[in-house]
Amino acid sequence: SAAADTAAVGSMLIPSMLKNGYPRGLAAVIQACAGSLGPIIPPSLTMIIYCSLTGLSIGECFMAGVIPGLIIGLGVAVVTYFYARRLGIKGDERVPYRERLTAIKDGILAIIMPLIIIGGIVSGIFTPTESGAIAVIYALVIGMFVYKEFTYRELPRIFLKAASMTGMALLIVAGASIFSWLVAYEKFPKMIITFLTGLTDNKYVIMMLLVLFLLFVGMFIETLSATIICAPILMPVAAQYGIDPIQFALIMVITLVYAGVTPPVGGVLFITMGIAKAKMKEALTYLAPYLGIICIVILLLIFVPQISLLLPRLLF
Repeated sequence: SAAADTAAVGSMLIPSMLKNGYPRGLAAVIQACAGSLGPIIPPSLTMIIYCSLTGLSIGECFMAGVIPGLIIGLGVAVVTYFYARRLGIKGDERVPYRERLTAIKDGILAIIMPLIIIGGIVSGIFTPTESGAIAVIYALVIGMFVYKEFTYRELPRIFLKAASMTGMALLIVAGASIFSWLVAYEKFPKMIITFLTGLTDNKYVIMMLLVLFLLFVGMFIETLSATIICAPILMPVAAQYGIDPIQFALIMVITLVYAGVTPPVGGVLFITMGIAKAKMKEALTYLAPYLGIICIVILLLIFVPQISLLLPRLLF
């Protein structure tokens, strides 16, 4: 999830940014926006849950997130560059190429693991479940025999922890499936369609209204929970108006994820503010340009659906 990714990486990167002279508020905002890319760029647990609720292809949704995720990442990097130039922030000392090559060589086996998951699904060699199983075996082998991070004596504890986390995720999916059935049985999507039809029949206006609704929901509810609640209700509504389900899936996930960076609640932003020991006023000073990037990307996804559909259509 965005919160977990942000907390895990932010605990390492934010102290480094503060050491290099970044203002506390800026460091918090950068990490909140960058960490929130986790559920967008594959592999993504949020996308897997969304697909399990709606029956969409996991591989197609994974690929749909690549181009928008790269655009957001590039936008965040550009805004950060201009802030750094304006504030006179200097980066770390340049690392010699020999050390860079050594670091790449040491980490290349770990970098391959996400490629196994994504490549296996996209190529059709593995199902998503099989890709996950093969990635686990791969991680065990290189973790024990190459990096020597753990021994066979620690395997029972590792398996137990993995089983408890998997069980938690499956309980979420089970609850979500019951909720999806209830939503369909009570005809909630039909009620929403009837209401929206009374307002407008323009699909672009409908998408804008749905984005505003998702933004409001995402401010107060964590991304995964909000996805479980909203996906079975809103996807049939989007389909009724001729909106591509893959396109809408990505719009929903991006909106919910970055709603967590948006005041007044902004759970992800509060996590990074806590790590950076920054005040809300300090973070708000730098937040607007980053949110502007997100708004531009969402508008592009609404009006130029090929941005999200290009790779899925090419590869599937």
